[in-house]
Order: sequence, then structure tokens, then C-alpha cells
Amino acid sequence: MLANVSHDLKTPLTVIAGYIEMFQNQPQINDQERVRLLQQVHTKTLELITLMNTFFNLAKLESGDKDVPLEKVNLNEICKNNILLFYEWIQTKGLEVVIEIPDKPIFALGNEEELNRVLDNLISNAIRYGGDGRMIGLKVFCVETHVYVEISDRGKGINENEQERVF
Repeated sequence: MLANVSHDLKTPLTVIAGYIEMFQNQPQINDQERVRLLQQVHTKTLELITLMNTFFNLAKLESGDKDVPLEKVNLNEICKNNILLFYEWIQTKGLEVVIEIPDKPIFALGNEEELNRVLDNLISNAIRYGGDGRMIGLKVFCVETHVYVEISDRGKGINENEQERVF
């Protein structure tokens, strides 16, 4: 769990540190840009608080003290919202985005909070570690009674000796 906590906290902390570095290195930032950047810092700080609460809940879940309530969720909307959270980072890295989400909503039994956590992790990893392939993809589809969400990139991939560590 400690590895999960440190991994998931790394992205928002890196973004916050980047914005602070911009303030330090560019003191002549105009007021409009300063407000925009401070809003981003605020948003990422709130993300950190949410993550800490999530990890607290995860600890309770792993100890058997918490149930994960499942409900009908719209995977199309959850996936759209999650990829949009990374829009600025994707633009900054100049990545091509390939999104395949059907017009017809795809519903599944799930937990939106946990799905958001998983998608955040997968999308940020695809950008961070697969960005050298210059593309990130998100696909939502169903086959018979199963629904799927695929996050892809064209990066070099995970070293074979490290693949066994991937869940």
C-alpha cells in the first residue's frame, strides 16, 4: 500500500512543484496567467486531499472494514471526464490523442470513485512512461455482457523483467 500511495501522490505533487517553479523563474507573469496557474495549483492540492482520503478508505477496505458500493455508472462519461483532466499535460507533451467512445452510453456496475482512481493512474502512466511514442489512446467498448476500457500508448513498453510486478 505504501508503494501505491507514493506512486499516486507523485503526479499531483510534480504538477504543483512545476507551477511553483514557474512562479519562481518567471516573476513577470501577467495577472491573468497568475490566476490560471494558481487555480491549477489549487485544483491539484484538492486532488492530493482526495487521494489521501482514498488511501485511508483503501486501508479500511483492505482490512475488511469497508465495503465498496457498486452502482450503475456511465463508463462513457467517466472516461471522457478523466481524459479531459489530462488535456493540458497531453497538449504540453504534443501527444496525438485517439479516443474511441461510442455515442450510445455504456453502463456497468461499478464504483465511480475507484474507477476514477484507476483511470487516473493508467492515463498518467501512459503519458509519463509512453509519451515517447507520441500517442495516447482511450477506448470504451462492450462485447456481449462485458464492458472494456483500454488505455494505450506507443511507448517502448515495460521491461520484461518488470512485467511480473504489474497487477
